[in-house]
Amino acid sequence: MFCLQTWTERYWTIITTQPRQLQGQLGILQPLILENGSAIAVPKNYFSVLPSSPTPQVTANQDFDFFVFAHANANSLNAELERHKHVTGFSKVADTELSKATGLFGPALARARDRWFTETIITPLKPDEIAALKNDLLQKGWILSQGGRFYTVQSSSVNKGAAVRWLMKAFIQNWKTPPIFVAIGDSPNDASMLDAVDFPFLVQQFQGRWADISLSRITKINGIGPEGFSKMVKMLLAK
Repeated sequence: MFCLQTWTERYWTIITTQPRQLQGQLGILQPLILENGSAIAVPKNYFSVLPSSPTPQVTANQDFDFFVFAHANANSLNAELERHKHVTGFSKVADTELSKATGLFGPALARARDRWFTETIITPLKPDEIAALKNDLLQKGWILSQGGRFYTVQSSSVNKGAAVRWLMKAFIQNWKTPPIFVAIGDSPNDASMLDAVDFPFLVQQFQGRWADISLSRITKINGIGPEGFSKMVKMLLAK
Protein backbone atom coordinates (compact mmCIF):
# COMPACT_ATOMS: atom_id res chain seq x y z
CA MET A 1 0.00 0.00 0.00
CA PHE A 2 1.21 3.50 -0.84
CA CYS A 3 0.61 6.60 1.26
CA LEU A 4 -0.27 10.02 -0.13
CA GLN A 5 2.65 12.39 0.08
CA THR A 6 2.53 16.01 1.24
CA TRP A 7 1.15 18.46 -1.30
CA THR A 8 2.92 21.69 -2.14
CA GLU A 9 1.62 25.24 -1.68
CA ARG A 10 1.36 25.52 -5.47
CA TYR A 11 -0.91 22.47 -5.48
CA TRP A 12 -3.28 24.18 -3.07
CA THR A 13 -3.37 27.30 -5.24
CA ILE A 14 -4.34 25.29 -8.30
CA ILE A 15 -6.84 23.13 -6.46
CA THR A 16 -8.80 26.24 -5.44
CA THR A 17 -9.53 27.34 -8.99
CA GLN A 18 -9.01 24.83 -11.76
CA PRO A 19 -11.90 22.34 -11.27
CA ARG A 20 -14.35 25.15 -12.03
CA GLN A 21 -12.85 26.06 -15.43
CA LEU A 22 -15.09 23.93 -17.66
CA GLN A 23 -17.98 23.86 -15.22
CA GLY A 24 -17.91 27.64 -15.08
CA GLN A 25 -18.15 27.81 -18.86
CA LEU A 26 -21.12 25.40 -18.77
CA GLY A 27 -22.81 27.14 -15.84
CA ILE A 28 -22.98 24.03 -13.64
CA LEU A 29 -21.63 22.91 -10.29
CA GLN A 30 -21.41 19.11 -10.09
CA PRO A 31 -19.05 16.39 -8.83
CA LEU A 32 -16.18 15.71 -11.21
CA ILE A 33 -13.47 13.09 -11.62
CA LEU A 34 -9.90 14.29 -12.05
CA GLU A 35 -7.02 12.87 -14.08
CA ASN A 36 -8.13 9.37 -15.04
CA GLY A 37 -9.70 8.64 -11.67
CA SER A 38 -6.92 9.98 -9.47
CA ALA A 39 -9.38 12.03 -7.40
CA ILE A 40 -13.01 13.11 -7.19
CA ALA A 41 -14.08 16.69 -6.42
CA VAL A 42 -17.50 17.01 -4.78
CA PRO A 43 -19.11 20.42 -4.18
CA LYS A 44 -19.54 21.26 -0.51
CA ASN A 45 -22.70 19.71 1.01
CA TYR A 46 -23.66 18.10 -2.32
CA PHE A 47 -24.11 14.65 -0.75
CA SER A 48 -25.38 13.91 2.76
CA VAL A 49 -24.03 10.33 2.65
CA LEU A 50 -20.79 9.11 1.05
CA PRO A 51 -19.52 5.61 0.23
CA SER A 52 -17.49 4.16 3.06
CA SER A 53 -15.25 1.96 0.92
CA PRO A 54 -12.71 2.38 -0.48
CA THR A 55 -11.63 5.16 1.86
CA PRO A 56 -9.61 7.82 0.01
CA GLN A 57 -7.50 10.63 1.37
CA VAL A 58 -9.84 13.60 1.90
CA THR A 59 -9.05 17.30 1.78
CA ALA A 60 -11.05 20.42 1.03
CA ASN A 61 -11.20 24.05 0.00
CA GLN A 62 -14.03 26.56 0.21
CA ASP A 63 -15.94 25.05 -2.74
CA PHE A 64 -15.06 21.35 -2.95
CA ASP A 65 -14.21 18.29 -0.92
CA PHE A 66 -11.51 16.26 -2.68
CA PHE A 67 -11.41 12.48 -2.38
CA VAL A 68 -7.96 11.39 -3.52
CA PHE A 69 -7.30 7.82 -4.68
CA ALA A 70 -3.81 8.35 -6.15
CA HIS A 71 -0.97 7.18 -3.93
CA ALA A 72 1.26 10.22 -4.63
CA ASN A 73 1.20 13.61 -6.34
CA ALA A 74 2.66 14.88 -9.62
CA ASN A 75 5.85 16.12 -7.95
CA SER A 76 6.70 12.58 -6.91
CA LEU A 77 5.82 11.28 -10.35
CA ASN A 78 7.97 13.83 -12.16
CA ALA A 79 10.88 13.01 -9.88
CA GLU A 80 10.52 9.39 -10.95
CA LEU A 81 10.34 10.36 -14.64
CA GLU A 82 13.63 12.24 -14.30
CA ARG A 83 15.26 8.81 -14.31
CA HIS A 84 13.99 8.29 -17.87
CA LYS A 85 15.93 10.88 -19.82
CA HIS A 86 14.46 9.84 -23.18
CA VAL A 87 10.90 10.58 -22.01
CA THR A 88 9.45 14.10 -21.99
CA GLY A 89 6.11 15.04 -20.46
CA PHE A 90 3.74 17.97 -20.96
CA SER A 91 5.21 19.82 -17.99
CA LYS A 92 8.75 19.84 -19.44
CA VAL A 93 8.30 20.43 -23.18
CA ALA A 94 8.47 23.89 -24.80
CA ASP A 95 5.23 25.77 -25.53
CA THR A 96 5.73 25.66 -29.30
CA GLU A 97 6.18 21.89 -29.35
CA LEU A 98 3.25 21.25 -27.03
CA SER A 99 1.00 23.58 -29.04
CA LYS A 100 1.94 21.78 -32.24
CA ALA A 101 1.11 18.40 -30.69
CA THR A 102 -2.14 19.40 -28.98
CA GLY A 103 -3.51 22.40 -30.87
CA LEU A 104 -3.74 24.32 -27.59
CA PHE A 105 -2.51 27.85 -26.92
CA GLY A 106 -2.37 30.40 -24.11
CA PRO A 107 -4.41 29.63 -20.99
CA ALA A 108 -5.62 26.31 -22.45
CA LEU A 109 -2.02 25.22 -22.92
CA ALA A 110 -1.17 26.20 -19.34
CA ARG A 111 -4.10 24.15 -18.04
CA ALA A 112 -2.91 21.14 -20.04
CA ARG A 113 0.37 21.32 -18.12
CA ASP A 114 -1.22 21.63 -14.68
CA ARG A 115 -1.30 18.12 -13.26
CA TRP A 116 -1.86 17.17 -9.64
CA PHE A 117 -1.31 13.41 -9.91
CA THR A 118 -0.40 12.46 -13.50
CA GLU A 119 1.88 13.35 -16.40
CA THR A 120 1.16 12.90 -20.09
CA ILE A 121 4.05 11.81 -22.30
CA ILE A 122 4.67 13.70 -25.53
CA THR A 123 7.71 11.67 -26.65
CA PRO A 124 6.86 9.13 -29.41
CA LEU A 125 7.63 5.67 -28.02
CA LYS A 126 8.32 2.43 -29.88
CA PRO A 127 6.60 -0.78 -28.67
CA ASP A 128 9.75 -2.08 -26.97
CA GLU A 129 10.25 1.29 -25.23
CA ILE A 130 6.64 1.26 -24.03
CA ALA A 131 7.04 -2.26 -22.62
CA ALA A 132 10.27 -1.37 -20.81
CA LEU A 133 8.83 1.86 -19.39
CA LYS A 134 5.67 0.10 -18.24
CA ASN A 135 7.66 -2.55 -16.42
CA ASP A 136 9.96 -0.06 -14.72
CA LEU A 137 7.15 2.29 -13.65
CA LEU A 138 5.00 -0.52 -12.31
CA GLN A 139 7.70 -1.46 -9.82
CA LYS A 140 7.43 2.09 -8.41
CA GLY A 141 3.63 2.15 -8.20
CA TRP A 142 2.86 3.82 -11.56
CA ILE A 143 1.27 2.64 -14.80
CA LEU A 144 1.10 3.85 -18.39
CA SER A 145 -2.48 4.62 -19.39
CA GLN A 146 -3.17 4.75 -23.14
CA GLY A 147 -5.35 7.65 -24.22
CA GLY A 148 -6.53 8.68 -27.67
CA ARG A 149 -3.21 10.22 -28.74
CA PHE A 150 -0.82 10.07 -25.81
CA TYR A 151 0.24 7.86 -22.93
CA THR A 152 -0.31 9.18 -19.41
CA VAL A 153 1.57 8.02 -16.33
CA GLN A 154 -0.67 7.62 -13.30
CA SER A 155 -0.89 5.83 -9.98
CA SER A 156 -1.31 2.08 -10.47
CA SER A 157 -4.00 2.11 -7.77
CA VAL A 158 -6.48 4.16 -9.82
CA ASN A 159 -8.49 4.06 -13.02
CA LYS A 160 -11.55 5.82 -14.41
CA GLY A 161 -13.86 2.89 -13.68
CA ALA A 162 -13.04 2.73 -9.97
CA ALA A 163 -13.69 6.45 -9.57
CA VAL A 164 -16.93 6.23 -11.54
CA ARG A 165 -18.16 3.33 -9.40
CA TRP A 166 -17.41 5.29 -6.20
CA LEU A 167 -19.32 8.30 -7.51
CA MET A 168 -22.19 6.09 -8.70
CA LYS A 169 -22.51 4.69 -5.18
CA ALA A 170 -22.72 8.23 -3.82
CA PHE A 171 -25.59 9.12 -6.16
CA ILE A 172 -27.43 5.86 -5.44
CA GLN A 173 -27.15 6.38 -1.68
CA ASN A 174 -28.44 9.95 -1.87
CA TRP A 175 -31.13 9.87 -4.55
CA LYS A 176 -34.57 8.37 -3.91
CA THR A 177 -34.85 7.26 -7.52
CA PRO A 178 -31.79 5.36 -8.78
CA PRO A 179 -30.23 7.37 -11.61
CA ILE A 180 -29.26 6.01 -15.00
CA PHE A 181 -25.54 6.22 -15.65
CA VAL A 182 -24.12 7.02 -19.09
CA ALA A 183 -20.48 7.30 -20.16
CA ILE A 184 -18.79 8.20 -23.42
CA GLY A 185 -15.16 7.65 -24.38
CA ASP A 186 -12.77 7.15 -27.26
CA SER A 187 -9.62 5.61 -25.73
CA PRO A 188 -8.36 2.33 -24.25
CA ASN A 189 -8.14 3.92 -20.81
CA ASP A 190 -11.91 4.58 -20.98
CA ALA A 191 -12.69 0.84 -20.93
CA SER A 192 -13.10 0.52 -17.15
CA MET A 193 -15.35 3.59 -17.08
CA LEU A 194 -17.52 2.32 -19.93
CA ASP A 195 -17.84 -1.07 -18.27
CA ALA A 196 -19.10 0.54 -15.05
CA VAL A 197 -22.18 2.34 -16.42
CA ASP A 198 -25.64 1.38 -17.69
CA PHE A 199 -25.16 2.82 -21.17
CA PRO A 200 -21.59 3.01 -22.57
CA PHE A 201 -20.87 4.86 -25.81
CA LEU A 202 -17.69 4.88 -27.89
CA VAL A 203 -16.93 7.71 -30.31
CA GLN A 204 -14.23 7.66 -32.96
CA GLN A 205 -10.69 8.84 -32.33
CA PHE A 206 -9.18 11.67 -34.36
CA GLN A 207 -8.01 9.21 -37.06
CA GLY A 208 -11.63 8.14 -37.63
CA ARG A 209 -11.18 4.74 -35.92
CA TRP A 210 -12.72 3.28 -32.78
CA ALA A 211 -10.48 2.15 -29.96
CA ASP A 212 -10.22 -1.60 -29.54
CA ILE A 213 -12.53 -2.01 -26.54
CA SER A 214 -14.36 -5.32 -26.19
CA LEU A 215 -17.61 -4.69 -24.35
CA SER A 216 -20.80 -6.40 -25.50
CA ARG A 217 -23.05 -3.55 -24.30
CA ILE A 218 -21.16 -0.72 -26.00
CA THR A 219 -22.75 1.50 -28.65
CA LYS A 220 -20.37 2.83 -31.27
CA ILE A 221 -21.06 6.33 -32.59
CA ASN A 222 -20.06 7.49 -36.05
CA GLY A 223 -18.41 10.75 -35.15
CA ILE A 224 -15.04 12.01 -33.96
CA GLY A 225 -14.78 13.59 -30.49
CA PRO A 226 -17.31 16.42 -29.96
CA GLU A 227 -19.28 15.46 -33.08
CA GLY A 228 -19.77 11.96 -31.69
CA PHE A 229 -20.66 13.32 -28.26
CA SER A 230 -23.34 15.56 -29.77
CA LYS A 231 -24.82 12.59 -31.65
CA MET A 232 -24.89 10.55 -28.45
CA VAL A 233 -26.76 13.28 -26.52
CA LYS A 234 -29.34 13.62 -29.30
CA MET A 235 -29.77 9.83 -29.33
CA LEU A 236 -30.42 9.78 -25.58
CA LEU A 237 -32.84 12.70 -25.72
CA ALA A 238 -34.76 11.01 -28.52
CA LYS A 239 -35.32 7.99 -26.29
